[in-house]
Amino acid sequence: MGIIGGIIAYFAVKRDDPKLGNNCLKVGIVMFVINLSVGFFMGFFSELMI
Repeated sequence: MGIIGGIIAYFAVKRDDPKLGNNCLKVGIVMFVINLSVGFFMGFFSELMI
């Protein structure tokens, strides 16, 4: 949901404040990457524990 929210926020505010729109998009991408990597590592280490 991080990247979707970032894209929605980008299009919602890009006319009023382009810099804020770009920052929203960047934050959305970063949150997506963090969630993806945490999910990957949780899945990887849970397989090692079994």
